[in-house]
Amino acid sequence: MISALLLASTLAWGAKESKPAAPPPPPVPACEKANAKHFVVTDDGWIFNPQDLLTKHHGKPEILARMTELGAAFAAQDVKVVIVLLPQRAMVRPDITGLGDGNGGLYNRAEALKSYQDLRAKLIKAGYIVPDLMPVAEGLAKKEGFFFSRDHHWTQAGAKAAAQSVAAEAKKIPGFGDWPKATVSITPNGQNHTWSGSRGNAWQELCGQTLPEQVVPLNDVKVTGAAAGLLDGPPPPVVLIGTSNTHPRFDFAAHLVDAMGVDVINAEQGANGGPVASLQRVVTGETWTQSRPKLVVWEFSMAEFKPWRPDTPELATMPIYRQLVPAVDGGCDAASALASADITLAPGVIEALQVPADKAIQGKGHYLFLTTNPKGLQGFAATFTHAGGQVDKHTVVSYSRTPSQGRFFIQLDGAPSPLTNVSLEIPTGVSGPATVRLCKAKGG
Repeated sequence: MISALLLASTLAWGAKESKPAAPPPPPVPACEKANAKHFVVTDDGWIFNPQDLLTKHHGKPEILARMTELGAAFAAQDVKVVIVLLPQRAMVRPDITGLGDGNGGLYNRAEALKSYQDLRAKLIKAGYIVPDLMPVAEGLAKKEGFFFSRDHHWTQAGAKAAAQSVAAEAKKIPGFGDWPKATVSITPNGQNHTWSGSRGNAWQELCGQTLPEQVVPLNDVKVTGAAAGLLDGPPPPVVLIGTSNTHPRFDFAAHLVDAMGVDVINAEQGANGGPVASLQRVVTGETWTQSRPKLVVWEFSMAEFKPWRPDTPELATMPIYRQLVPAVDGGCDAASALASADITLAPGVIEALQVPADKAIQGKGHYLFLTTNPKGLQGFAATFTHAGGQVDKHTVVSYSRTPSQGRFFIQLDGAPSPLTNVSLEIPTGVSGPATVRLCKAKGG
């Protein structure tokens, strides 16, 4: 249940002994090296890096088209998706304007705000529920703060405000009143998590000076009336995925339970693999196929639509959608498969499947579903050959933060002729039985 998962994960992050609440951050010393890297430091101790000062976040049309396909795949499974779209840190501070060099020029907050609303509107059009976080974020800017002064994460107050915004939208979903009910208690446990913060760390490395640590008081969370956890039974009605903002120390999942009155499983658990990795972990698992939630709460920042971390799949990585879209569909069994074969994996290129000519399998409404045992396969390449001579090769990349669950999905491309065969290129050191099937997507 969420209570056990939250507590275990909180303790795993090394809580420290209780300390008095930290005073307001002192002024940050002047540092020419940070200035040269376009960092901005405010009089009240906030540090912004160039990423915080970007003004344009419009997702590229091709990315938004694939996000629309992904939204349609969720809709075909009757799963609603709320995207918790975080604004950039500088956007929540009305006093931050005309500073920095976020995108090749002076920071223009009005342009950044417009960019947020434009992206939000496009995601809504793509089929997602996207609450507007700007009013609550600005409302907290001069109080507890929506973000930390020297870190890119939201504060516990910011997480609570965001949870209330999500709940307001979730309660509009037809049938919400029939979801299993749950309540939560959130009580201080006398421990704190202290750290320098991502922006503070970067500034210290550049400037060779030490800043005071930031402090997060930790809480114990207990959920009552909760459903079974995602890994050991039917999931609760709401599954939370996202970035390290969903880590239990920020209490976002607990505040979702409190605001909605239903159970939430925090599937991300602070693994810090990013929004795509956390989504992939959920939808490629067997539990997703067996019993899907009513609602997925998917948290990430506007910055995720720009490529920036190569060790994990990203929203800006176009090929990843060929895996995500069919994974949401969940695979097919032997009886409903259009073609299938039991194979033995071995290093090198192996023929996986010959497709009968009368099947006429083609188009993005179909996909390859590969299951392996043991689960040692991480990355590999699949080559799809079509009757018209078209050859399509797709590589499943092995990322350091996304361990395989032995279940892989690859959407067919838009080749104008039927598929004739599938071959796999298996890396050295991998061997064992596997099953390969061709499936028709429910929404296809």
